[in-house]
Amino acid sequence: MKVSLNYALNTLTPSYQTESDSPASVAALAIRSMNRRIQTKCARIGDAPDTAGRAATAASRQSSIRALAGRLSVLEPEAVPTPAPTSVRAETETLPLCATDLAAAIELTGDGLAAFDAAGRYTYVNPVAERILGRSAGDLLGRSMTEVFPEFTADPAYPHYIQTKEERTKSSCEAYSALFRCWLEVRCVPAEDGGVLLLFRDVTLRRLQQKSLRDTLETQNRRHAALALKQSAVRTQASDARFQALVAASALVVWTADAAGNAIMAEGDAQTWCAYTGQEPEEARGLGWLDAVHVRDRADVLALWKECVGNGEPFEVLMRVRRTDGRWRRLLSRSVSVRDADGAVREWIGTCTDIE
Repeated sequence: MKVSLNYALNTLTPSYQTESDSPASVAALAIRSMNRRIQTKCARIGDAPDTAGRAATAASRQSSIRALAGRLSVLEPEAVPTPAPTSVRAETETLPLCATDLAAAIELTGDGLAAFDAAGRYTYVNPVAERILGRSAGDLLGRSMTEVFPEFTADPAYPHYIQTKEERTKSSCEAYSALFRCWLEVRCVPAEDGGVLLLFRDVTLRRLQQKSLRDTLETQNRRHAALALKQSAVRTQASDARFQALVAASALVVWTADAAGNAIMAEGDAQTWCAYTGQEPEEARGLGWLDAVHVRDRADVLALWKECVGNGEPFEVLMRVRRTDGRWRRLLSRSVSVRDADGAVREWIGTCTDIE
């Protein structure tokens, strides 16, 4: 059986971060020298006067790969268009590749490969899979996945394995496996004999690098936000200081009220209003400030104030106010509403100017 290297590797293997990291790039450069090494090693094993153990190991390994080779025929396409060679890589992609070479090439990519028959029993496990699974091929071959790993039914990759086994469709995922304590990129491919081929790669290092990058960016963002907040606070303090200086220089009476029209008489308001009228902050809060307004002006001022609070229009009135020395002074009072992003009135801010 022959399949093209480009088709076989792209069908079996997951996607990778860079082209140089892909199975096709690795296998294409190594396939010729690899075949020579395999043939030389097999010849040496056959000629060596060593014990039957080495020969049996080599024979077992070759037998497993040959068995897998027969099952990899599912990858053979009906027709695969091959572009005209324009580079070394393009030329190597057109080389014929047998399934035995393919299995060996996959081992060079760092991927784990496990094959299961229709009954769900292991029929082939490569060395990378042995390392990731933490079991030797001797412990796995001939046994089912759930027999060896009962907890695998709770693994994120298990539903994809079942989907491929029952629906005969390809499936893949990348998730953390608590069973094997690492992040795995898994791809399931249906085999021609009713079994399933599993390719998986440990991507824990890449995940940790991505997390480290995200953490670094989040830390930098938090620092930038804290710096911006600090700078904003400094600007606000400077603005408040300038405003207070302006009030002191112009002898303005400044006051604020909530959205319902009740005077707040915060610290800054109390300093100006109370210093002018002699009222205590507690006396001036709410509508208490009207007690400092002349009795003949009080009703008209209150009516106009309630009307403006109701419709949100600017407030402006000329009224007589008793100064702290007991004299009545004419004050021009103006106030405007402060609105939030939705347009609702949040508060009122106003001034009183002595026009006499």
